[in-house]
Amino acid sequence: MSFVALLEPLHAEAQRRTGFDDFGDPGYREGLGRLLAAVDDDGVDFADGGAGRVAELITATLVARLYAEEGWKRRPDCLDRPLCRPLVITGFPRSGTTALHRLLALDPAMQAVPRWLALTPMPRPPRSSWPEFAEFRAASGRLRAEDAITPEVAAIHAMAAAEVDECIHLLKQDFSSNFWGSSLPIPSYDAWWRKQDEAPSYVRAADMLRLIGADTPTTPWLLKNPGHIGSLDALLAVMPDAVVVQTHRDPYAALGSLASLLTVLARRNAGGAADPVVRGKRELEVWSAALKRGMAVRDRLAEQGGTAVFIDVRQPDLHADPLRTVRSIYRAAGRELDAGVEHEMSATVAADRAGGAGHQYDPADFGLQRDETDAAFAAYKARYAV
Repeated sequence: MSFVALLEPLHAEAQRRTGFDDFGDPGYREGLGRLLAAVDDDGVDFADGGAGRVAELITATLVARLYAEEGWKRRPDCLDRPLCRPLVITGFPRSGTTALHRLLALDPAMQAVPRWLALTPMPRPPRSSWPEFAEFRAASGRLRAEDAITPEVAAIHAMAAAEVDECIHLLKQDFSSNFWGSSLPIPSYDAWWRKQDEAPSYVRAADMLRLIGADTPTTPWLLKNPGHIGSLDALLAVMPDAVVVQTHRDPYAALGSLASLLTVLARRNAGGAADPVVRGKRELEVWSAALKRGMAVRDRLAEQGGTAVFIDVRQPDLHADPLRTVRSIYRAAGRELDAGVEHEMSATVAADRAGGAGHQYDPADFGLQRDETDAAFAAYKARYAV
């Protein structure tokens, strides 16, 4: 299968599924073309239907573009509204961002993006009606199929269509995103992506938030994406008054956990072997660069002043006492934590801790060495005492 030759058929399939025909600004086609060429040229090891699953990943992203464009046509009023002061979780992957996101999402005073609406953006319907939507049922079905292929993913990073999810699913629509290089072994695409300015992706993602929250424009947003830490300039350009919660963890442990997860996901996506050592090296390079960019932006903002607020959370502290961490975030953000919500959070923490052993991995299996990792993140470790 030649993926480059699939460029127009993939577009046609997305149009067939949705009945929509407007993909918006054609600038995304450069990144999509780079992605398709990389899949052809970089020797992705397909097996067991992997080529079809990769084609489906791309088609689903084109479907999401179509939904967004159609949604803006139907609700153009949403585009004029500001995003009410977002609380944005970012930082090192596998440093507690998902656990914190899901815990804070229990607070109905904030709105978040559930996975199914990240994949098919539209004004958020009432929660009780979600099972009535074909888009929700389709997202649930896809996740069940993926879990059947790699059931071990659930122990590392469980997902559900109704669960809150990462902004990366909005950002990937421009095909200039870490999503693609973290999902597949495509170094030629990676080399191109690392030189790109993701600002247009953030503008589009912000407008999708406006669409999803079209009926709740004054409710503050709760967002999460580790990759925001490498694109703080772009994030704060569209959310200048954001409260940014940056989570921290020992890079050696965090990278081992991340490489383990992404190796399994790459195998699920393509079906073939995924070199764990290559994966470990790639993630070390990507995240050491991202954390350096994040520190540089924070330094500059501290010198210049601004309305953004930064709150630092260390993963060991979050793990030891999640509710204490949540209360400190609310205080620093100037928000009140409802007693009933806090009780629900406490019950969720207790249930999660009764759930089992969790993710087991060895960073050395991914070619990661303690000395090399410490050197790459020396400035980060010194600044944040991790």
